[in-house]
Amino acid sequence: KGCTGPCNPLLDRRTHHTLRMVSRWRSKLGNEFPREEIEHLDSYHRRQLDKIRKLPENRRCADCGGHGTVWASVNLGVFLCMNCGARHRGLGTHITLPKGCTGTYLWGPDEIHQMMAMGNERAKQIYGADDHRPKEGASDVEWLTFLREKYELTKFAPRDGVRIPDQGIEGSIGSSKCDFAHTMTSTGTQEHSFFAEFGL
Repeated sequence: KGCTGPCNPLLDRRTHHTLRMVSRWRSKLGNEFPREEIEHLDSYHRRQLDKIRKLPENRRCADCGGHGTVWASVNLGVFLCMNCGARHRGLGTHITLPKGCTGTYLWGPDEIHQMMAMGNERAKQIYGADDHRPKEGASDVEWLTFLREKYELTKFAPRDGVRIPDQGIEGSIGSSKCDFAHTMTSTGTQEHSFFAEFGL
C-alpha cells in the first residue's frame, strides 16, 4: 500500500534496519540473543547439532530406544524419536522443553551447549529406566506416566549413578546467562573456539 501521508522511504528503511538490530531471540533455556546473529549462525548451529545427534549414543531415542532421533528435550539434553518427542510435548514445560532437530527451528548456542554437555549416554547414567520401559503397544497414558516417573520423580535413577541435576528451566546448564550472550560475533569466532574444545 502507498503512504497515506508524508512518506520517507529512506527513513522507513533505517527504521526497519534498527528494528532488526534490536530484535531479540529467546532460546528454550530462557537466554536472549540478537535475532540477526542467531539467523546468521543458523547453518553453523545446524551442522554442530547434526554432529552431536549422529554420535552413536545419540542415534537411538533416549526413551524408547528406537532409531531416528529427530527431536530433542533441550533442558534434559536428550535426543528423541518422533513419537517420544510428541509425548514430551504432552508432559509440560516444567519437566521437558522439546524441540525439533530438523525443519525451520532456530537453535541457540546455549541449547547446543546443553545437548553437548548431556546427551543420551550421560542421561542414561542419571535417569536409568531402560528396564522399566512400557511394553510394545503400550498406550500414550502409560508412556506419559513412565516419562513423568523417569524425569520428574527420578524413580529409576541408579543409586550409584551420576548426580541428578535440578529439573526444569532453572536447573538446566543453559539457564544462567551463558557467556555466549555476551561474546557472539557476526563471524561466529567465539562459537568456533568453543566447539573446537569438543572436537566438532
